[in-house]
Amino acid sequence: TYPDTNRLIPSSFNTEIEFSVPELLQAIERASLLSHEGRNNIVRLAISEEAVVLYGNSPEIGKVEEDLSFEKVTGDPLEISFNPDYMKAALRAFGDTSIVIRFISAIRPFTLEPTESKGSFIQLITPVRTN
Repeated sequence: TYPDTNRLIPSSFNTEIEFSVPELLQAIERASLLSHEGRNNIVRLAISEEAVVLYGNSPEIGKVEEDLSFEKVTGDPLEISFNPDYMKAALRAFGDTSIVIRFISAIRPFTLEPTESKGSFIQLITPVRTN
């Protein structure tokens, strides 16, 4: 039996942000370069009303911190960590468009979907728990 997707895909969110896919993909590729060199393959996204910052950290190599350009952000401030490989694969599937990323909390899965065709194509990514 196929899993009930109505239970997997959240319907209410606390934070939403709109990005241009090519710009976000390039930033995640840059940040993931360092995360791949270390033992942990994790990047962190910090969202506030004023700024959205992507962090990558490899104790053996160094740190990366990049301010991201976004089109629109609404909701609560949030810090979430995730595997950049999953995010890059999801973003490549969208192509050259804009997407909305919707978050509930730092420990709940988040969704990505195109801005122009709501509901027709949704990517679900699970975060990584960090201390």
